[in-house]
Amino acid sequence: MDGLAISAVPVAKAGMAAGLFNTVRVAGEGIAPAVVSAVLTASNTLTLQSRVHGYAPR
Repeated sequence: MDGLAISAVPVAKAGMAAGLFNTVRVAGEGIAPAVVSAVLTASNTLTLQSRVHGYAPR
């Protein structure tokens, strides 16, 4: 992917293209697990709440 991103721009701007590509890649690597974790946590919370409702103390 690095090569594809760099080959799409003029040679003079290859460094900027590589830097931007790597910045977006690293940001995505940080955000994606957080989003997946949030979705799974919300899903598990809803599932557990519906199953434990009858056992809640009164």
